[in-house]
Amino acid sequence: MSGPVANDAGIKGRPYGTTLDHIAPLEPYDYIQEEFFFSGTAQDRDDDGALTGGPEAPFTSRILVKRPKKASDFNGTVILEWYNNTGQSDSDVLWSAAHDMLMREGFIHVGVSAQQVGVSGNGPLALKNWDPVRYAELSHPGDSYAWDVYAQAGRVLFSPDTAPAILGDLVPDRMIAGGESQSSFRLVAYSDVIQREHVLFDGFFLHTGPVAGKGVDDVGVPVMHFITETEIDGVLSLEVGGAILDYTTPVTTAVLPPSPPPYGPDRGLIRVWEIAGGSHFDKQLWTYTTAFAAREASSPADLAIEFDQPVFCGLPMNELGQGRATAAALHHLNIWVTTGVAPESRPRLELDDNFRIVRDAAGLPQGGIRLPPVAAPIGINRGDECVFWGSFQAFLPIEIQSRYPTHQAYIDAVSAAAMTNVKEGTLLPEEALLYIQEAEERSTYWLSE
Repeated sequence: MSGPVANDAGIKGRPYGTTLDHIAPLEPYDYIQEEFFFSGTAQDRDDDGALTGGPEAPFTSRILVKRPKKASDFNGTVILEWYNNTGQSDSDVLWSAAHDMLMREGFIHVGVSAQQVGVSGNGPLALKNWDPVRYAELSHPGDSYAWDVYAQAGRVLFSPDTAPAILGDLVPDRMIAGGESQSSFRLVAYSDVIQREHVLFDGFFLHTGPVAGKGVDDVGVPVMHFITETEIDGVLSLEVGGAILDYTTPVTTAVLPPSPPPYGPDRGLIRVWEIAGGSHFDKQLWTYTTAFAAREASSPADLAIEFDQPVFCGLPMNELGQGRATAAALHHLNIWVTTGVAPESRPRLELDDNFRIVRDAAGLPQGGIRLPPVAAPIGINRGDECVFWGSFQAFLPIEIQSRYPTHQAYIDAVSAAAMTNVKEGTLLPEEALLYIQEAEERSTYWLSE
């Protein structure tokens, strides 16, 4: 173990993947971030996480730690995020979705460069390409070793004889494994297989990533699935005639065979949140991720760039803001892990006999966790019409005014919906307030009042 790596080391003079100061600043919460390298020997595993009997391999990878400076601000829980590598580089999606809650409640967030593509892949933002000097000593034997790389990152955090002290004088009590999308896929395998072999984690947060035909069994610790419409009635990639559809292709029932969600009902130590109107990736995550990518593709550490919202499949990107419910889900998972008190089961999305989401005449989904954009809508957010990005289609002004005769009526409807979410635990008060503030700012439809 080595570090913290000097912030000004290497060509770039900064670590890769630090928080975006203009969106998720650390200073208001008295947090710091530090980078460490760790080494070990990993075992070869197949796609299900099972040992192959193949040779062991040495590795050196890295973790990026965001933590409270003071022990009195620490809640005792480490979130160990398996970096998402869909963009061919390390991306901390859970941090981008829930950073305010994580710091507000005193979590330690640790991102792990678990996969080879993020360390030494071909992309320009792979660590060894991004800064070949800073990351010269990193070495990854391949993704079949990623499970062990990830697990060993968790072990060093809890090792009393690890030098240097990675967490300063903070002493963790528990650790939650977390990942989004393809990282979640891999954690399904981890929880089903490796967690049984070596009990390491106190809980699992599986965000937008069920594996087709495979759910999670009871593994002895709390497991929470966070699911949007995309994972139920949409797909992340579709094989049609041997070709994979791109992320701009509308999903049609002709190419999506009906199949039930793979994770099953709530039971024992498993809870599932299905977000009505949610998509795998929405405008909130887009705002953070594109600004993040723009900064990492440039030299200045404080460069603040945001791209305009894209249009895919002929419609604007989904605007639900699922990161706000992500914060609530992680909050309740931590309570569950800490106290043993499980969150109440929440309603699931209604599906027809072909496992399609049931919708009303306007196109609103039925059932599921209903955040304000669905409970008090000004349009239709969907996760099943456009692969990955989802979609948003605004109601005509006359329809909005028929639902809400005045701007205040709309604000009242959003406020009531947000407070319902707070009472049921699917939003925390701080995130619920954001929906209300947005409603107060959205006066265009009632300018003639």
